[in-house]
Amino acid sequence: MASFNYKGIEYSDLISREMSFSIARTIQNIPDRNCFAITEQNKQEFPAGVIDSISEADRNFEEQRDLPSSEIGPLVYSWSTVQGVDNHSTLEILKKYHFYSKIETTRQNFRQIQDNTYIFECFFEYNENQYWAQIYFDTYYPRYVRFVTVNFTSSEDGKPTILNPDTVVSSGDVNATVLFINKLGSEVR
Repeated sequence: MASFNYKGIEYSDLISREMSFSIARTIQNIPDRNCFAITEQNKQEFPAGVIDSISEADRNFEEQRDLPSSEIGPLVYSWSTVQGVDNHSTLEILKKYHFYSKIETTRQNFRQIQDNTYIFECFFEYNENQYWAQIYFDTYYPRYVRFVTVNFTSSEDGKPTILNPDTVVSSGDVNATVLFINKLGSEVR
């Protein structure tokens, strides 16, 4: 099993984040920039959603082929969102192939708490066409939405305790999102 080798990024952090995986067919085919190829021999190693998304990107590519480049952008114009692929399967792809990675720090949440988003990008080949894959792991904090945090830690006798037990969660837009922050160093039991 390959290790997760991205500087400053932890597998355990990404496994629980909201993730989106998109694929687009490129206008130009420049094989030197590919980080992997999907072939008939290794196709079964990829989740079915990846192959389905490639087919959708191809359909989008053909539908938009005759549009002027000013209307579609310089690189790609056939985005397709990969459906039915979970974080674990996506992280296995990231472990096996070397994607370009980027960390963006954001504070786009109600309390202005700093968190990161993670973007992984890579060109790849399938059936002599070139595609661009983008995998995005979002911040833990909801953007522009109020939320309440509940903090767990250890009491003096070592038992798990909630630091703010008087927290009241309301429905609607007051604080409809609850974030549980585990400061125990182990699972809450």
